[in-house]
Amino acid sequence: MATKTASKRKKNPTKQGNRQVGYCKPPKDKQFGKPDGNPRHDGAWKKEESARGKFEMWIKMTEKELTELLEKENIASFDESTINLILQLQKMTRLLQEMVTKLEKERDIEKKIKLTSYCTNQLETIMIITEKLSNQIYGAPVQKVEQTNIELKPILPPLEEKE
Repeated sequence: MATKTASKRKKNPTKQGNRQVGYCKPPKDKQFGKPDGNPRHDGAWKKEESARGKFEMWIKMTEKELTELLEKENIASFDESTINLILQLQKMTRLLQEMVTKLEKERDIEKKIKLTSYCTNQLETIMIITEKLSNQIYGAPVQKVEQTNIELKPILPPLEEKE
């Protein structure tokens, strides 16, 4: 009886100029760092391209710059919602500052009370917006749930075995 043995076929590289090209040997112009090759980098993520990096950059921008960013056609929905929240936050903060200056100038006690309650509501709104932003960028905080197992008592008596 004759037995067949499987032989592995060796990959024969082709010649390109004076250099062998083939398995694990790309052409010179396609190697890392070359114009037509893969760009050379350390593989780490870039902070300015991450959600956190963008958020920190947008916080430093003015309202005008942020509205210009929103007018771009190719903006991701996540980026758009984050920029809208930042715009709301900036407007609410500006409004709150105006109300505080009015409050300081006001002499009528009833108006002071109304302005104080209005400022408190605005501050609560700012806190909600800030919480939404931080949850969007950094993720919601971990919530622990305690689970207790309750042992159930049998309702019916156990069945007796028949012999």
